[in-house]
Amino acid sequence: MKIYILAAAICTLLVNHVLAQDFCQDVSGGTCVAKGTCSGTLAGYQILSCLTGGDCCILPETTTPPTTTTTTTTTPAPTTTTTVPPTTTTTIPPTTTPPAEQRCGVRSNTQPLLSRIFGGNETTECDWPWQVSIRGKISDSSNLVPTSDQTSHFCNGVIIADQWILTTASCVLIAAALGGNGGDPVNNVIVVAGDHNTAGVSINFAAGTLQEKVFTVVESNIHPEYKKNVSTFKFPADLQDTGIDFESNNIALLKLNIPVTYSNCVRKACLLSETSQTIINKDCFIAGWGRSENGDQPILKEAQVELASRVVWEFIHRVTSNPDPVRALTTYAIFVNAVAGGNTCSGDDGGMLVCKDAAGVWSLEGLINRDSGTCEPKAKFLVTDVTAAYPWIMTTIS
Repeated sequence: MKIYILAAAICTLLVNHVLAQDFCQDVSGGTCVAKGTCSGTLAGYQILSCLTGGDCCILPETTTPPTTTTTTTTTPAPTTTTTVPPTTTTTIPPTTTPPAEQRCGVRSNTQPLLSRIFGGNETTECDWPWQVSIRGKISDSSNLVPTSDQTSHFCNGVIIADQWILTTASCVLIAAALGGNGGDPVNNVIVVAGDHNTAGVSINFAAGTLQEKVFTVVESNIHPEYKKNVSTFKFPADLQDTGIDFESNNIALLKLNIPVTYSNCVRKACLLSETSQTIINKDCFIAGWGRSENGDQPILKEAQVELASRVVWEFIHRVTSNPDPVRALTTYAIFVNAVAGGNTCSGDDGGMLVCKDAAGVWSLEGLINRDSGTCEPKAKFLVTDVTAAYPWIMTTIS
């Protein structure tokens, strides 16, 4: 702080000067305020009088530090370019269950099932929609049409795929035997699906269409280890030769001319690969258009049976004097209602043996392996083991 102490002469001179201003302000840079109210550092010094008669308040010299301007330079962080991969949207289609007619092993008729073929009960229409009638020409001059004056029901088959029928080799050979053409099934055999009464025509009155569908055969495949084939089978001489084994490897496949159109009365049975549930061997049925105690039977019949494992029959054959050998690709089934008597008979050959699994789906486990020539009531009958033949089936149709 600078204090200017002036001589009295100078002060007097200045006070008397007409242009003089407040001394306090001009010389000391102070401020004149009312006397006694100075709040400055120096107050009441008369030598620094004010022309107004007040006190000169001189405030301490305030040294203002130089203004430093700080310039903050913000260096932007290096730009990192992150490439975000394009979002891939996967649309999961809604899970839909195919219609019942397109699923294997689903019956269209869920009425309670009865028992026995020989001496047994008739089915109702569409009970077993995978069972088909295999018909052959009745002479070499016959036409391949499903009328009784041209073709006749000889045996049965089962739909297992859109264009494939599984049956027995004996069925194919016998059905083709009367039509000439060297006994060729392609020229002599037709397949009728959706049938119920082989003596008439099944009609869907609601739709105004035929319920049964007729197919020709474009390819026949007899198991390569079957005793006979089309070129070596002699009818009827071979059937009378008891030395020929017609039961072992008794299985065949027929390829249809066009794929099957599934409906309420035309469906396919499941095979081993199409069911993951446990098979209930006591809930099994066979079906066929074979003879009954009243003669020819045009209405499809069914029987409840129990399918026995091949291992069981092999064991029985070893430890007992059972004369029935266990042949290749065969096993046996037992009629559940054995007391009343039952049997397979002429015309039942190739018929289904299906068993229901834990989910209620029917799986094809066997085929009726030839009919019993006598049609007498028996407790058991021979079955072609479809499960054992599964590898050959899949190789052939693929």
